[in-house]
Amino acid sequence: MLVISAPSWCATRSQQPAVRIDEYMTAATNAGLFMGSVVVAKDGQAILSKGYAMANLEHHVANSPETKFDIGSVSKTFTAALVLRLQEKGALSVEDRLCNYLDDCPDFWREITLHHLLTHTSGITDYTELPGQFEERALASFIPGALTRIKKMPLQFAPGEKYSYSNTGYKLLNKVIEVATGRSLEAVLQETILNPLGMQNTGVFEKSGIRHLIIDGRAAGYTDGVGPLENAPWVYPTYGGGLYSTVEDMRRWGEGLLKGKVLSDEARKRAWTPIKGNYGYGWFVSGPGKRKSVLHGGNIPGFAVTYALYPDDGLLICVASNLDTAPTGRIHEDLAKIVFGQPYQLPPKWTAVRVNPALYAAYVGRYRKTDDSRFVITITLDGNQLWNRLGDDPGAAMMVLRPLSDSTVFNKMFVLYEATFVRDATGVVSTLLATGPWGQGEFKRIH
Repeated sequence: MLVISAPSWCATRSQQPAVRIDEYMTAATNAGLFMGSVVVAKDGQAILSKGYAMANLEHHVANSPETKFDIGSVSKTFTAALVLRLQEKGALSVEDRLCNYLDDCPDFWREITLHHLLTHTSGITDYTELPGQFEERALASFIPGALTRIKKMPLQFAPGEKYSYSNTGYKLLNKVIEVATGRSLEAVLQETILNPLGMQNTGVFEKSGIRHLIIDGRAAGYTDGVGPLENAPWVYPTYGGGLYSTVEDMRRWGEGLLKGKVLSDEARKRAWTPIKGNYGYGWFVSGPGKRKSVLHGGNIPGFAVTYALYPDDGLLICVASNLDTAPTGRIHEDLAKIVFGQPYQLPPKWTAVRVNPALYAAYVGRYRKTDDSRFVITITLDGNQLWNRLGDDPGAAMMVLRPLSDSTVFNKMFVLYEATFVRDATGVVSTLLATGPWGQGEFKRIH
């Protein structure tokens, strides 16, 4: 389904933002950067709502606005809203101690409040950081086991001291909701949000007595590791946020928030006020000097989602992909630029070429940006495949680099667009010329 509105649009090409958005998404799809569905709506009216490429490659099922996706951590926006609704009803307070809701609460968690969990300032270890989690995350026992392990681990910092994103905190909030209401999270979600907003294609992955829930119309998840596309590794659905939805239902969710159908003005203001790390209650909030926006991303093997609201502009953008390497964050930014009449570029269409892998060994090393010593690119080699990592953090994501020529590579994830290795007069690779969403830069080899 392609929905087109007809606002005025001063441009040398099409006069309609919907056509420009579709042009952009088609280019991203043709470049192998995206498969999934997108909705862009303003003031309650859809500018575009459309699916791209396939929801299931094996059965040749196309994506559509009604395709269901695992929305990963975007589920946190729902959890935070439920907590705020329960606070307004007097069922709990965000200043309550977490231990009030847990039977086996460690003594060193006694100072942690629900506010700390909501804002990722609790100091509780994120279960995605546990040793062995990559091997165990497909098991239904992983989350319960992870919580048991984490309760024996010291806090990473004193509650409220700083921000550190923790999926564990929101799993605990889901438990708090169930204890405070005496009902399942699904039942509270259905009654409080889904039914009132008519979100009939949104739900939870985990139901009592069912190990692997069958969800009609759900997309299969894929990954673009080193090419070609592969089925994404299986992870137990609750490893992410635990919810699935469609872009059309997410439009209903956003409109409900923007129009005050879900939260009072006071509660919404609290959710969208940053505490630390530009994070409020379940939302990242735009920084000073930027157009007011609140957003959340969701990434889990097989799926990538970016969901954003622009409250002052009545704008909603949801980019949902069943390709986990899709750069949904960058796509969202470009779609917003189209709506706001700002300059943007169509995604590039890269074509990998064959090169002699013996060249790669000379490129391995660490490269530091000449005008910003904090910015380091690390290039590694595994077999005949080059990989890139931004920064020195060993836990940072590794990204495949594919050759455009003997000396230039590209990265489909839109974190590092292109990089060219430059040799000095002696023939040694000494410089990396790179472009990315952060701009262009020269990086000198330091190791």
